[in-house]
Amino acid sequence: MSAQGPVSASHSHAASIAYAVSTSPVERAPSIGRVNVTAIVVQDVFKVFGPGKSIDEAVQRARKGETLSDIAKATGCTVAVNNASFEIEGPQIFVIMGLSGSGKSTLLRCVNYLLEPTSGLVKLGDQDLGAMDTKSLRELRKEKTAMVFQHFGLLDNRDVLGNVGFGLELRGVSESERTKKVKEVLELVGLSEHANTRIDELSGGMQQRIGLARALATDADILLMDEAFSALDPLIRTEMQTEFLDLQKQMPKVVLFITHDLGEALRLGDRVAILKEGAIVQIDTPEQIVMNPQTEYVEAFVENVDRSRVLTAGAIAVEGDEVAVAPDLSVDDALNAMEDAGSSVLYLVEDGRVRGIVHRRDLDRAPSKDNGTLQAVAADAPEPVHANDHLLDVIPRVANHEIPLPVVDDERRFIGLLSKTRILQAIARIKRHD
Repeated sequence: MSAQGPVSASHSHAASIAYAVSTSPVERAPSIGRVNVTAIVVQDVFKVFGPGKSIDEAVQRARKGETLSDIAKATGCTVAVNNASFEIEGPQIFVIMGLSGSGKSTLLRCVNYLLEPTSGLVKLGDQDLGAMDTKSLRELRKEKTAMVFQHFGLLDNRDVLGNVGFGLELRGVSESERTKKVKEVLELVGLSEHANTRIDELSGGMQQRIGLARALATDADILLMDEAFSALDPLIRTEMQTEFLDLQKQMPKVVLFITHDLGEALRLGDRVAILKEGAIVQIDTPEQIVMNPQTEYVEAFVENVDRSRVLTAGAIAVEGDEVAVAPDLSVDDALNAMEDAGSSVLYLVEDGRVRGIVHRRDLDRAPSKDNGTLQAVAADAPEPVHANDHLLDVIPRVANHEIPLPVVDDERRFIGLLSKTRILQAIARIKRHD
């Protein structure tokens, strides 16, 4: 492939249509199966633009850790992606976040070989893209991926139904089957009443819903989203983020999401990769990005983040083994357990689930400490906090209790405790020290 300039976040209208709507539909090529457990592998990927004779030298200099400006001076080349590696296993939202010019969009296009990497390995499922010919690559893109761009690339001469179904039409899907599929997707994105509406009659938020619906209609396993919500007004962007998270629950996909907005990255991502000058400087969960930034660059990014909106109860809960006891424990043993734990309460936990709570004052009044068990004096436990609840949402509840509240997972299994002190520790602005 000939050298060319880095790809910007805003593709042309035509390019948006070509790649966002021609992705695959209903009929799947038998040679290419569904995405397996490890959906995307990117290993040691470089993308360098510049004079062909100097590209190899630029890669070698980058491997040695030379700065991009020094490489550019010495070779005349631009290192757009610098030794990037990551894996995405199973349905999740993997966000690549970085400033403008950091190489986000170029890396995204290396993932599906719209841009061929200068070196390195890219696999979708079990397919090594570097070993495939042009026809096979085109078929793989149609079969496994769909792209959603910042600029919607919609067809003004078609209504909503025609736009969402355009990719299926290009693939020769019958009109009846196409209409059925499109109506199902429009129902999901809340646009079923607008199937026959002209594009120019819709708001920006609605138009982006159409772009997302068009990608979902293809049944692709992997969504590649390049600044998909960046062109929207802040309020509409927030609404689209919420709707997208709801859609991900209903139709789990492997999503590679590009953004320059840290707040968006932390809200949407199951994992987040921070990109600086083409290099990935940290990959982690949003909670760990905020709580444990690995470099000064990442620390500067998250310094002013409202941690209560990012951190979850499960991420900061402390182990509660010392205060989790069996319901048939004797009163005497319970008193000893309280003494050892330095706690005035014990939670009764059976089969991993919270069954009740006992207070020290109740044990002191127990009629028979020698023979009694906790079940006789237990009270109903306070409603537990869900591990996925953000601190912003649970602070009022925790503040209204003198005791730590139990934290439970999706199966309502006890995983730890959340106290006012622990919340204050977590949201405090504590600088990292090397």
